[in-house]
Amino acid sequence: MTRTRTFAPAAVLAATVCALWALPTLAQQPVKDDRKPQHVVAAKTEFATVAASDDSVKKALRASDIGEARKLIGKDGAFEGKVVAVFAPDSYGLVILNFDERYQNALTAIVFASRFSKFPDLDKLKDKRVLITGKFSDYKGRPQIELTEPSQVRIIK
Repeated sequence: MTRTRTFAPAAVLAATVCALWALPTLAQQPVKDDRKPQHVVAAKTEFATVAASDDSVKKALRASDIGEARKLIGKDGAFEGKVVAVFAPDSYGLVILNFDERYQNALTAIVFASRFSKFPDLDKLKDKRVLITGKFSDYKGRPQIELTEPSQVRIIK
C-alpha cells in the first residue's frame, strides 16, 4: 500500500499567502512619471481679458447654474464666475478650476497634463472672475468644460 501525503487546506492557504506576500506587487513598484506641476511648465504669457460689459460675459451662464449647463452637454457654451480654488492632484495629471468652495455646487473647468505648457500659470486665476468657453461635457453626472487652448479663459475686468 502506497501512502500519499495530503496537505490540509489551511497549510496550503498559509503557504500561498506567504508566497504572494513576498512577491512585489504593482502597487508597491514605484511609477516612473516625469509629469511636473502645471506652474513649472506654464507658458510665459498672460491670460486675455474681457470687459464685464461685453456681450459674451452677459450671455454666459453663471458657474452656479448647473441645471442649465446640463442642457448644453455636447454643445459649445460659456460660463463665468470667480475661481475659488485651483486644484491639482498629486499625480499632476490635471488641474481643476473650482468656482465654489464646495465644488459640487458649481461648474468646473479642467486642463489635462498634456496641455499644461500651453497655458499661463493657472494658479494665478485664483480669486479672479473669469469667462470660460468651450464644449460642455459630462463627468459623473456633472457638467464641465475641458480647456484645450488658453483663449478659452479670459479674465473679466
